[in-house]
Amino acid sequence: LNRLFSESRIYGMDVRVDWRSFLGGYIDWVDEVVGLRRIALIIGVIVLSGGSWYGYRLYRNGVETSAQRTMSSLFDLWQQAVMNRKGEQSLWKQLSDDSQHAMKQHASSNLRPFFSILYAQGLMRAQPSAQQAKEAVALLQDGIKRMATSHPYYPAMQLESAKIMLDASQRFGVASHDQAITILNAISTDKNNAFSTMAQAQIAYDKAYQSNAKH
Repeated sequence: LNRLFSESRIYGMDVRVDWRSFLGGYIDWVDEVVGLRRIALIIGVIVLSGGSWYGYRLYRNGVETSAQRTMSSLFDLWQQAVMNRKGEQSLWKQLSDDSQHAMKQHASSNLRPFFSILYAQGLMRAQPSAQQAKEAVALLQDGIKRMATSHPYYPAMQLESAKIMLDASQRFGVASHDQAITILNAISTDKNNAFSTMAQAQIAYDKAYQSNAKH
């Protein structure tokens, strides 16, 4: 091996073996194989990672699509309850029950805060007890914190949350009055908020209620 060429005789034939070329070729072959394996491993990791990401995206899209369908149904029910002139409590009770179920079924959805707000509103409109009023306010406070302000339902839900908090404060003495007024003031001074006039009217109503309560 110390010489460049080594001679050996095999079956009566002189064979020149270039050991360095042989070893160099072997090393290149090993490097190529190992390199290919590394590339294959990297590609495999990328494929698996990409597949996991894609699978997760499909899962999230499925979760949100299902939640949006439920939200659409609940919003229709909410509109029916609001427009119901007979004052029947059955629609609000149904909204409360369906929204509570939606909260559990779509707990990981971005729409969960909206389900909790609808649930709270259903509770407050369906002849609640004092304990249920406290529960409704707690749900509203949690929902407001979690709501995405860019969502199209946000302005309406924010206004409704404030109204329910005032109702709970006035009827059951729940400590939610100040937070409700803070929300209403923010809405009323926002020129881009479609509910600013309604918020102003709600603030005026509360002032009149507070004035009458003192006398």
